[in-house]
Amino acid sequence: MDATVVLTLIIVFIYLIGTVAIGIRAASASKVTTIGDIFTSSRSLGILALAFAIFGSQITAFGILGGPGVSYNLGYTTLGYLLGVSITAPIGFWIFGSRAWMLSSKFDYVTPVQFFKDRFNDNNASRYVVAAAQIILMVPYVLILGIGAGNVLNSVTNGVVPYWLGALIILIVCTFTAYSGGMKGTAWTNIFQGFIMLLAMLVLTVIVYYALGGGAAITAQLPENMISLGGQGVQNWKQWTFYSMLATGMSNGVFGHLLIRNMSAAHPRTLQLNQKVYPILSIIFWVFAVCLGTWGSIAIKGLVGAETESIVPLLAARFAPPWMIGLLAAGILSAIMSTWDGMILVMSSIFSEDFYKPIVLRSKKLELKEDLKISRFFILVISVLIYILVLLRPGSILAIGTFSFAGMATMLPPYFGCMYWKRTTSLGVILSSIVGVGSAALWAFGVLPASSTLGFFYGLPAFLLSAITMVVVSLLTKPAKQETIDVFFSAFSDVYED
Repeated sequence: MDATVVLTLIIVFIYLIGTVAIGIRAASASKVTTIGDIFTSSRSLGILALAFAIFGSQITAFGILGGPGVSYNLGYTTLGYLLGVSITAPIGFWIFGSRAWMLSSKFDYVTPVQFFKDRFNDNNASRYVVAAAQIILMVPYVLILGIGAGNVLNSVTNGVVPYWLGALIILIVCTFTAYSGGMKGTAWTNIFQGFIMLLAMLVLTVIVYYALGGGAAITAQLPENMISLGGQGVQNWKQWTFYSMLATGMSNGVFGHLLIRNMSAAHPRTLQLNQKVYPILSIIFWVFAVCLGTWGSIAIKGLVGAETESIVPLLAARFAPPWMIGLLAAGILSAIMSTWDGMILVMSSIFSEDFYKPIVLRSKKLELKEDLKISRFFILVISVLIYILVLLRPGSILAIGTFSFAGMATMLPPYFGCMYWKRTTSLGVILSSIVGVGSAALWAFGVLPASSTLGFFYGLPAFLLSAITMVVVSLLTKPAKQETIDVFFSAFSDVYED
């Protein structure tokens, strides 16, 4: 075995041991007395844990592999799209995360869909539909993470660690963190992973910059369309503006794994501070990612399609010292794992709290020990199902992520109606969710012709159809009883009064 590969494996092993150790420490520090301790850390996350939990969850393999891959073809102008994400995601956290936290604080909700039941008092109908939509849209995202984990370990070890084994190793560590430490465990490991991720990208950016001769030499080798505002794809304003600000920006406010982390904050002021910290962390990271992808088009020519998503590991192999390859692998795995453990947690919470208990147990009161056993059982089940899907290895990271983001953008109207518009009805939310996610799927998989979007990113018309459906159907149907509405909306004043 090559000495570089051995060194890389040692560094990755040390990183994984560190992650497991932090998870164990978090588990020992967590006094589990309620299900809320598992799924929301009973709203105890401080600014450091919250900021890195959300930042790490938002980056993922889509950012650390897919982002540079796009930049490889489109250049610096990709940064305009990515900055849109950095600016609009905190707006989504403010609009939806803040109110979700207030609801969780007053009514002890532990999943990102639980409050639909009390908002409409509709025998859980809207809750089930929104929960199903969350699961459907998180599955593609989960696949991104698994594919990324398998590809990274396979790439940096020159094939010594096969794809199936790389994905399995990372999934086991993520499952352990979620199973043993719950939300607190994933948040604590996210701090460690966030620092590793930023450090790896910073060091590699500096190395490649000097290896290519510095700013003037790099610029001289880039074609004009990779520097100017011209071009196609995400550089076309009809595409990248709405993809950036709506699908991968604002939609973060209702993405299950991010919404539940906002619900886990210790205080509203923690949320407000994170809305300022997040853009700083995000912009710093995206500058590194775009520069590496753009410079990679000079250093390693001829990559096409999904090959461009490997540009960061390829740059490390070409220019970095052996130890740097291991650090970079740890950084990429940090981006993957900081999301994967959170998504495992939130998906298991939805299955146990929003499907199994109300449908099978019919909200029967359980002893804490039995309750925890059910919740953790679903963590294991979700992990096994995820691994089976990852082995199927469908599509590219960018293509898979696009549908997930576009579909989640269509969930903005149902969540907004639930939290802000008292005239919203259960049927309005249900049909809005079905129409929005359904139309996004029809465009994503080519059932509806691309020409029907009039050149716009398909997430925009799908979002508009969702919003129109919610408004029209709500106005034509009967809202919940006024007493139900008053109790629900009282959370938004009572929390601040307290």
